[in-house]
Amino acid sequence: MSSITTTPNADPSPAAEPAPPKSILRQVLGDTLARIGARIGAIWIAVLMLLAVFAPFIANSHPLLIKQAGQWSSPLLQHLNATDITLLALFLAFVVLLLVRRIKVHTKLFILLAVAAVVGTTTALTVSTPTAVVYQKYRLAEAAGELEFVLHAPVPYS
Repeated sequence: MSSITTTPNADPSPAAEPAPPKSILRQVLGDTLARIGARIGAIWIAVLMLLAVFAPFIANSHPLLIKQAGQWSSPLLQHLNATDITLLALFLAFVVLLLVRRIKVHTKLFILLAVAAVVGTTTALTVSTPTAVVYQKYRLAEAAGELEFVLHAPVPYS
């Protein structure tokens, strides 16, 4: 007599495959952000970070944009210091790295550190803000009608 043996199906369905293991970082973030208080805290920290990065554009005595004698200029950009430029560059790099999915987390952190080092060093060596700043100059020029267009920060006089 011949014995008939059956072998299990060699092609298991995709539902039967176990999910790939989560990294420890994903597990911790998932467990932490499952709580509503943690979500609210994370949102609050993000709001504070945005306010810190964009503080010069939110509250400043310099106009964001002016038009004087047919020429457009931005007194605010001329008066940004090295720290402001470094923070803006880091924020931009952070947003770009968030959108790129193919790069691993530790590589993203290394890239952010490299951007901070390069931009921070470069701006510290090359950016010099004017030392004697006269904040009244734009207000007086606007009152005298010398400016054709003025765009102030939302909080115009910090």
